Amino acid sequence: MPKGKFELSKKHQKLIDISVSIPTIRDMQRGSYHLGVPIAHRENAEESLLCALEIISKGTQLEDTCAEIIDRAREIFEYYETQ
Repeated sequence: MPKGKFELSKKHQKLIDISVSIPTIRDMQRGSYHLGVPIAHRENAEESLLCALEIISKGTQLEDTCAEIIDRAREIFEYYETQ
């Protein structure tokens, strides 16, 4: 069988990278630190999920609709960060 048949597309590779970077509940409860600074798991999760939505919708008929959802979600997340 040709090797190309078993290779992941760039879209699949990006989604796998994103899924690995989304923190688990256990990670969030432990209070992880990087160089003495607490890791903002919520912000990382929000951005990862929006990025996944962008990748999944890229090149589809729903790309414009998803872009609007992403923009609105980012506005909401930014609003609650300032509260």
